[in-house]
Amino acid sequence: MKQALLIIDVQNDYFKNGKMELVNPELVLQNTNQLEDYFIRNNLPIIYIQHISPASASFFQENTIGVELHPQLQITDDSL
Repeated sequence: MKQALLIIDVQNDYFKNGKMELVNPELVLQNTNQLEDYFIRNNLPIIYIQHISPASASFFQENTIGVELHPQLQITDDSL
């Protein structure tokens, strides 16, 4: 059985001062980091999905800080 962790849209716009702040995004980030730790320790792949919208969209607008993946994700050169 093959395993991989798929992390989707953990982007700045969902966090404090973002354009689409969610409820308790820090808890989600903490849980995501725990999963990342497990997959890194076990040398399993992590795939990050980042949605990017045009400037006319309400959030995840291209070329903004909000569209960027959250800086506390444990992204490595191998996962890009």
